[in-house]
Amino acid sequence: MDIFNNGASTIYGGLVSLTTNKTLMYGIIIILCIFVAYTLYRFFVRVRENAKYSSKEQARRYFNDTHGDTDDKYARRAIHAGEQIENPTAVDHYRMGQIYLINQNDYINAHKHFNEALKQIRNNHIDIRRGFFVLDGIADYYNRFVDHTELEELPIQAALLDHYNNVRDVINIVAKQRKEIKADDNLVQQALINRKYWESDSQNVHDSALFAELKHQLRHIQDENNSYNNSNIHTYEEVSNWLLMRYKDDTPKYNKVRKVLKLLDNNYPLDGTDIHEQDIIVAVWRRAHDPRNAASLHDIKEAIGDCVLDCIEGGHVVCIAGRSAKIWQALAKLDDIPTAGILRTKQTMRNEIYERAAKIVDKYVGVNGSVNDDLKKAYQNSDRTAAVEELEEMMRDEIAQIRKDYEGRLDNEQLTLIIRECCAVV
Repeated sequence: MDIFNNGASTIYGGLVSLTTNKTLMYGIIIILCIFVAYTLYRFFVRVRENAKYSSKEQARRYFNDTHGDTDDKYARRAIHAGEQIENPTAVDHYRMGQIYLINQNDYINAHKHFNEALKQIRNNHIDIRRGFFVLDGIADYYNRFVDHTELEELPIQAALLDHYNNVRDVINIVAKQRKEIKADDNLVQQALINRKYWESDSQNVHDSALFAELKHQLRHIQDENNSYNNSNIHTYEEVSNWLLMRYKDDTPKYNKVRKVLKLLDNNYPLDGTDIHEQDIIVAVWRRAHDPRNAASLHDIKEAIGDCVLDCIEGGHVVCIAGRSAKIWQALAKLDDIPTAGILRTKQTMRNEIYERAAKIVDKYVGVNGSVNDDLKKAYQNSDRTAAVEELEEMMRDEIAQIRKDYEGRLDNEQLTLIIRECCAVV
């Protein structure tokens, strides 16, 4: 009987074990099937998504998703897509050069693509406004190649000269057409506003105009800080300790702040300047404690915290240029000085000039313009009367006065060309 019972128990146990093993095996198979199905689904979704876009569009999308100098999947995808473009433009080559240089430290490929961009500019295979965008960008990165003597010097000056000559031809054509074409009420204003078009650039924290603006503002704010008592008691150690205490109960934010401070602790200098990274955050911190900002003290301190947190993108700390620009902008709209912390790129300043020129024209010959209807009609019909010529000269003189507000913030020759372009359309 015992033998029978033991045998039955063994058989039962085996059946249970077999059933359990089969259940486990089936469970594993089901999980594997789900995983494979999901992987295939994601693969076909990506294939389908990529099919919607050309290599050029994919490269641009990935380029716009890059995070400072991080060599992440977006940078690698941007390079992969960019190298597939059949007939890359100068802007395509410029973007590729940026990714290779900034995200991968690949000077050889960056140099190759920058050279191709400059070659197209010299051959006039680019829109005049995009031409200046590319030339400005490559010039901003020029110093990075100085130590690489094995690479030929980038022909920036030659390309700039050729481009100026091409632009002058365009301006002369526009000026001639302005005299020959009968215009409607909004032709001139629209022509000027259209010149606002500029190329977006996810790497615009490297814009030389932006850093000229930052340096100019920093010196002014440092002078202001020195004008109130005991400003020097507010140190880098004070602001870093405040940041750590501010987010000590929020682990994700605390960890972000620590990652940023780890780099700020090194106090690296900004490329091409005598400014160090801690100079910027200390100047902002001291400015927050200026008695003139007493009502904004809390808000500026909170803004500093927010800006430091913004220095983390895609899980990585942005480059020194990005950190500097972000932290400085903690003063924007909060400081007693209205312009403090507001940084403008070349793109922004060009757009402002075109808009201001359009408003000047509108002030005289727009729907509610100040000149009488007969003169307005004569101007719109391009009549070459003395009154029309006098009106045009008056508008050009006023547009030329815009220049004063941008001297030292834009390259002198570029500023001259922008003003001339605005005047040529009048």
